[in-house]
Amino acid sequence: MLSGPLPESVNFVEYLDKGASLQGFIPLSRFVRFRNLLASEEGEIDLRLHFEEVGSGLARVVGAASASVELFCQNCLHVMTLQVAIDVNTRLVKSDSELHSLAENIDGMVVDTPRLSLTELLEDDLILVLPMVPRHDVPCIETLKIVGSETRRPFADLSKLLLQREKD
Repeated sequence: MLSGPLPESVNFVEYLDKGASLQGFIPLSRFVRFRNLLASEEGEIDLRLHFEEVGSGLARVVGAASASVELFCQNCLHVMTLQVAIDVNTRLVKSDSELHSLAENIDGMVVDTPRLSLTELLEDDLILVLPMVPRHDVPCIETLKIVGSETRRPFADLSKLLLQREKD
């Protein structure tokens, strides 16, 4: 079993032959598209994968990945921490035609060499698990200040002006 910091890619055929698992971490800085959505690229993705054969020449990778990432809260624009987790259940196929022949509910990935890029395997699902509009779970401190007594109400005196106009 490979553990600790994981390489950019692994030879999944070797894992299939040995029936071995893979466990370790990948720095967030390796995920180009995913890290661009974050407030910081510090940290790592914890990963656990197992490769298994599912038919003649077909392979499946199953496992899970999780991380603690920093995002900008869209209410207060301060950094917030979010726990993200994904399940991995992907068929590894050799061609586009094999990919298109998979059932709609089965995720697949074309791998034309025995090397499997771990970032390519995970990145799309990590992006999809992020909230579209990140917000703190509890009301933000800045939002509470705005809603408090110091709130500026530009049209508050409008009713007074309307009443005065009716009197005239």
